[in-house]
Amino acid sequence: EEMQTAEHLLDEKLAEVRKMQELYSSLITLPEERALYDEIYKPNVDAFLIDHAAVMQLSRQQKKAEAAIAILGDSLKHYEVLRSTADKLSDFNVKGSEKSARDAAQVHSTARSGVITGLVLASILAMVMAFFITRGITATPSRWIARCPSCRPC
Repeated sequence: EEMQTAEHLLDEKLAEVRKMQELYSSLITLPEERALYDEIYKPNVDAFLIDHAAVMQLSRQQKKAEAAIAILGDSLKHYEVLRSTADKLSDFNVKGSEKSARDAAQVHSTARSGVITGLVLASILAMVMAFFITRGITATPSRWIARCPSCRPC
């Protein structure tokens, strides 16, 4: 019964891992990362899971020595390849996130400069317009007075 509970939990975790692998696979954008995942990581995961099933079968049959030998054989080799490949995939992701952060900072800086430039230009335009509007309002009565002989002081 304890073995069945452990197998059930293990099956649930494997299902979660497979879902995460599908999600991760859909997010891969770099060709090098895709090649590493498809050509090395995925086949070794599949082989490791086949080995795992064989080990579980030996364990159910109470063949613990054979199960231990199976674990230390090809299963361990696949596991080691998986570990090193996962490290390489992790490096791809770290480098990608660092590049994204740099790109985002550059976009932020450019956008900020653009907004500041736009505000300065809008302020200058507003001052020029205010000058001409004010001048137009104050200059017009002076012209009327200059044209009207009865409005001039004696």
